[in-house]
Amino acid sequence: MFDTRSDATVQLGFYFQLLGGGDAKFYAAVASWFAIGQAWMLGLAIVLCGGVVACFWIGWRMLRNRSLSVRSGESSRSDLPYGVAIAAGALIVLLWDFL
Repeated sequence: MFDTRSDATVQLGFYFQLLGGGDAKFYAAVASWFAIGQAWMLGLAIVLCGGVVACFWIGWRMLRNRSLSVRSGESSRSDLPYGVAIAAGALIVLLWDFL
C-alpha cells in the first residue's frame, strides 16, 4: 500500500514543477515496492542521493564552463536527472535491508 504522505509530497512536487511527470511516476513505482515503515528511510536515501547527484551536476556544468543560469536559446527546464537519485536511493534501502 502506498503511503499517502509520500503521495502528497510527490503531487506537490509535480504541481510546483519541482519534479517532472516521469520522476513522479518513477517514484510512485519505486515506493510501491517498499513497506510503509520504510518510507522515511526511502525518502532520506533519495534526498541524500539527490544531493550527491546535484553536486556532480553542478560540478559538471562548471567544468564545461556553462553557467548555472539559463542562457538565451536554452530551455528554462533543468537538466538535473533526479531519476538517478530515486533509483540509487531505492537500491541503497534494498541493500541496507538485505544485509
